[in-house]
Amino acid sequence: MTAEQKQSLKYWMLRILRWEPKTIFFGILLAGLTAVSGIALLMLSGWFITASAVTGLAIALGLVAKLDIYLPGSGIRFFALSRTVGRYAERLYNHNAVLTLIASIRQQLFAGLISLPNNDIKQTQNSEWLSRLTADLDSLDNILLNMLIPPAVGMVVTLLIGLFLSFFWPAFALYFVVLLVLICAVSSLLNIKVGQSDSYQTAQLLNHARSQAIEHLQGQLVLKSMAANQQHQQHLLQTIAQFGELQNRLKRRLEHCQLLHSVVLSIALIFFCLMAFYGFQQDYFSGPMAVLIILACIGVIELLQNLPSQFSQWGKTTYAAQRLQPLAQLSSNDHRLAAQDQPASSTPTNEEAGFSCIRSFAMHLSKHPYIPASCESVIDINLGLNDKLLVLGKSGRGKSTLSELLSGQANVLRFSQAQCTILLNEQMLTHTNIAHWQNQIGYLSQQNTILADTLYANLTLGMPNLSSAEIFAALDKVALSEWVRSLPQQLDTWLGDTGNQLSGGQARRICLARLVLKSPQFLLLDEPFNGVDSNMAATIWTNLSPWLQDKCVVLLMHEKPAFWQYTANPNRDSTTLIL
Repeated sequence: MTAEQKQSLKYWMLRILRWEPKTIFFGILLAGLTAVSGIALLMLSGWFITASAVTGLAIALGLVAKLDIYLPGSGIRFFALSRTVGRYAERLYNHNAVLTLIASIRQQLFAGLISLPNNDIKQTQNSEWLSRLTADLDSLDNILLNMLIPPAVGMVVTLLIGLFLSFFWPAFALYFVVLLVLICAVSSLLNIKVGQSDSYQTAQLLNHARSQAIEHLQGQLVLKSMAANQQHQQHLLQTIAQFGELQNRLKRRLEHCQLLHSVVLSIALIFFCLMAFYGFQQDYFSGPMAVLIILACIGVIELLQNLPSQFSQWGKTTYAAQRLQPLAQLSSNDHRLAAQDQPASSTPTNEEAGFSCIRSFAMHLSKHPYIPASCESVIDINLGLNDKLLVLGKSGRGKSTLSELLSGQANVLRFSQAQCTILLNEQMLTHTNIAHWQNQIGYLSQQNTILADTLYANLTLGMPNLSSAEIFAALDKVALSEWVRSLPQQLDTWLGDTGNQLSGGQARRICLARLVLKSPQFLLLDEPFNGVDSNMAATIWTNLSPWLQDKCVVLLMHEKPAFWQYTANPNRDSTTLIL
């Protein structure tokens, strides 16, 4: 195991242990009581049967003997009931605890995902994010359900039974505890050592196969049209075959480890039985008590029988922990940085942050790795309250990167101030105020974002108090009101999964109408008319022009559009930047 893998697993173990210690302790307590009840039932039943047989033989031989059957009988009923109730209570409680823990971790991961710069999110495939937030997240429950609770319960029960045995024969109790703890520790470490690499690789291959399967299904139309479906399928089948072979090898290795563990425990049980017989011969305890001790050893060994197998998924859990740790730490670091930057007095309002009204915007770019024009010459952008900026550039010249920097989607702070500096109302853009800035802007990226919901829900995101009149006024500006009124359900029309009921132009105009409804002071429009013909684009721009007069607008286009009527003048109400 590499140092990075150890650190990742340690991070999540500490994260889980610090989550709710009382919850984990109570879960271990319930599981321990259930196990103790089961072993006590076995011990008391064996003692009672043996004591009854011995008493019966004594009476048959004419000896005076007596046996209280009521107290042991009551104990047997009590332990039988407590074992049943404890088992169900423990299952319900611990599984509820695991689900609650996973929900807590999921919130942390989503907070980290939201904190990621847009470029970092786009560089990772959607199937990869899906795998991390589902399969990898589910693998973390192995830490609590397999790696923490069972070993803790096993050790606690072993110590309790050892303490009980010490009242009859302290030396036997010491051998019992030390030997069983040693066997389980060595067997668990052996299981981890033998299965870790294969389990880790199995998780990798399964994730790779999942991504390939999603990619294969998404590309079915193109693959079938190109008669390449079977050829492309071979890569997936090869991955599945490798996964099956590796899984079988892992299974065989773990079976051998389990067999060795069972054999060693069986030898230990024989040793304990011989010691119990020896103790009986030395009159340390009676015959029924010797049977009770042997049954106690059997009960504990049965509990510890599958303990090493709980670590069989160590590699898989390590793989998941390693992949999820950066996302979780990103969320924690962002909260910590925000707390450090936060003034001690109180939480700043928009006015305190200086963004209640955007009076000026300034950006300085020099030698930015993703904007070639900044490597050729320094780019300085200065905008006032109502200024308009047209940014022109061909594909690959960094328009989208520039828009993501302007909107705060890209991580501005990872570059030096010499490379990229953004000033808002003469204040530096930081972790603390970036959220206030994003609340004040309207950003239309090149990708249409349509949710699987109604048209009304897509238009009123975060704005539940909008009236129908306001919505149709915005639709008028983007030339969609007549189309919406013609729909049978109008604003309640279901748009389908990611808007598959819409054309590209309709989806684009819905996203634009959403910005109109938000009515931000600063508008950032990246190719706002993708999928819209030039005549319709000119009509929409004419409709929007009065609304845009008192707003600061940055328009990013491949070519200068015919509808762009703003010209540079001495008052600097409009400029053009060519990338």
